[in-house]
Amino acid sequence: MVRNPKRDTIESVPSNTPPAIHRLRVLTVNTHKGFTALNRRFILPERRGLLHCVLDVPGHAEVHAICVHLSLLESHRQLQLQLLCQLLESLPVDAPVIIAGDFNDWQLQGNAALARRDDLHEAFERHHGRPAKTYPARFPLLRLDRIYLRNASSHHPTILGSKPWTHLSDHLPLAVEVHL
Repeated sequence: MVRNPKRDTIESVPSNTPPAIHRLRVLTVNTHKGFTALNRRFILPERRGLLHCVLDVPGHAEVHAICVHLSLLESHRQLQLQLLCQLLESLPVDAPVIIAGDFNDWQLQGNAALARRDDLHEAFERHHGRPAKTYPARFPLLRLDRIYLRNASSHHPTILGSKPWTHLSDHLPLAVEVHL
């Protein structure tokens, strides 16, 4: 709305710009479908890796999303974590970043490496003191799946541990509300 002083009226101004979005809901679901050619540079001999995209979120210049499905082999996983850190270094320092998925990090070594970064936080660890137990879905014992954020805050992290979620994968999905 804009006031027109000549006519002492208020006129509606059409806007082609969508309203800014300040909250997103992130959900991890491990479907074991593999990755496309878009992330080939991150794949080691095992067909797991990282997929990076830039989300077009109204009101924000760039919001980066990185989908993670890391190797079962520790040596490959460490190389993939190095690639992830290199990718993070290449992104604008003020851009929001969401990293989510299956880290296959049952010994939490990757979590310790990422926790050393001052610019990241893991949603469940921030709110509950530890990453979530997600594997196996029917009786979760291991903390394999994570949601990390940079330049964004996490709210209401939730493990989706009931039907239909327990039957979609061998991992329980995680959900978190992200405030940009």
